[in-house]
Amino acid sequence: MRTQSRVVARSIALLFGVVLALAAGTGSVLATPGAQDRSQRDPAGIQGDRQDNKIRDYRIGRIAPTSRQRERAAEVGARALWNAFGTPAMLMSTGKPLAHGLPADPVAAARVYVAANRDLLGLTQSGAAALEILAVAPMGRGAAVLFRQRFGSLPAGVDGLLAVGVRGGAAYYVSSSLGRSSATPADATLSAAAARKIAIRDSGRSDATVMKTELVAVPTVSGARAAYLITLGADLYGAKGTPVAYATYVDARDGSILLREDLVDHDSDNPEWAVFPNTPPTDYSSTDTRVIWCATAAAGCDEVVGSPASPLSWDAFS
Repeated sequence: MRTQSRVVARSIALLFGVVLALAAGTGSVLATPGAQDRSQRDPAGIQGDRQDNKIRDYRIGRIAPTSRQRERAAEVGARALWNAFGTPAMLMSTGKPLAHGLPADPVAAARVYVAANRDLLGLTQSGAAALEILAVAPMGRGAAVLFRQRFGSLPAGVDGLLAVGVRGGAAYYVSSSLGRSSATPADATLSAAAARKIAIRDSGRSDATVMKTELVAVPTVSGARAAYLITLGADLYGAKGTPVAYATYVDARDGSILLREDLVDHDSDNPEWAVFPNTPPTDYSSTDTRVIWCATAAAGCDEVVGSPASPLSWDAFS
C-alpha cells in the first residue's frame, strides 16, 4: 500500500508536460493549431490496478472558452485543449514559441508571460496578481514554473494550478487547472468539527482517524467555494482489512462533499504480467496463448524478467 498527496501528483503531471515540451524544442511540429475541449479530470485509473476507484468529483457543469481565447490561441499558433473551467488545460507550441522576448530569469519570464496573456488564460488582472510561486524546476536549458491560485486568503486546495515552460526568454508550453473567477469565496459557516464528522461518515469507516484539517478554496464553474480539506485514514497498514485514506473536500457553508480523492495506491512486491511471447494469434482464436512473466522467481511464473542489469519492475519507486 502506498499513499501520496494528490496535490503533488497533479503538480507532477503538469510539470511532466513541460518536460516533454522543452525537450521537443522549436523544431518539433506536434499538431495543427486548433482548439479542442477536454475535462481537467484525472484518468479513470492505473493500468493493471484492479482495486475499485473511489475518487468522486461532485462538481458539475462546464464553461466553454470564450471566442477571444480561441482567437488568441490561434494567433500564437498553439495547440489548445480546454478544461471544464474554460481555461487552458494545455497550450503547446507547434513550431514556434508561444511567446518570445521574455526575461532570461524563468520566474520573471513566466510572470511576464502571464501578465501579457491574461485574456488567453482566462484570468483577471487581480487573479493574475494573486498567483503564487509553488515550484521552479530546472529542466535542461529551460525551466518549469508552477503557480497556484489564491482566492482571497485561501489557497487552492485542488486544481487552481498553472505551469509555464520557459527557455531562453521564450515560453513553449502552458498547462493549467485554473479557475476562471478569482473572487474571494463566501466565508465558512460550518465548523471544522462538523466537517470532520461529514468526511468520516462519507468514508464509510467509523474507525477513520483525521490526520489533517485545512480551510482551502475549491474552484468550481460558478466560482471558488471555501472548503475544509479533511485528510483521514483507517487501517493504513492493512492489519484488519482494506486500508482507507482520503482527501475529502467538504463545502464550508452547506456541508456537501465537493470532491473526494483516494490517497491509497496499490502495488505488488513481485509484479507479474500476462504477455504474448511473440505476437497474439491473428485468427481471432479465443485460446489465450499468453504466458506469465514475473520480476522475481515465484510459483506460477513462466519466465523471470528481473536481472542484475534490470533489477526493478516498471512500477517500482522509492
